[in-house]
Amino acid sequence: MRTGVVLAASLLLLSGCEKKRYHWTDVPYCEVAKGAPGSSFSQHLRLLHVGGDEKGVSSISGMRPARDVMSNDSYIVAVVACSNSDLLISTADLDRVAAELRARQIYRVCTGQRVVLPAVEIEATKTTHKGFHGALPFPKIDPKELTCRAGKLAYGDSL
Repeated sequence: MRTGVVLAASLLLLSGCEKKRYHWTDVPYCEVAKGAPGSSFSQHLRLLHVGGDEKGVSSISGMRPARDVMSNDSYIVAVVACSNSDLLISTADLDRVAAELRARQIYRVCTGQRVVLPAVEIEATKTTHKGFHGALPFPKIDPKELTCRAGKLAYGDSL
């Protein structure tokens, strides 16, 4: 009997520790004709994000909607354009990037950095996709900043 109670309590604790999963919606990308080679944005774009203890800097290439699965229901994000694809930061700098974002400032992560989207907070909305707790609406970026090398600008979910 005691083993059953311990097992039930353990399962309850584990279910409360389940890692949540959120997907992106309305992610910009370059849509090309079926069978054509993929395309990318003309600029080197980077997404800076912080949510809970999760932080990072990732590329927004335009090849396809970002397929990142996120684990928090809200984030502070910003987007910068860089003059090349090289980053000026290392993993050790991510705490500073996160601290600056929380203060609505943008840490310098690349050469020739230009702010395309100032730091904004986004919150998850409901989703109909099984296996996800919600959807994160990708922040709106001025379409003039999202020029495709080929194809046309489109928006899609990260699934």
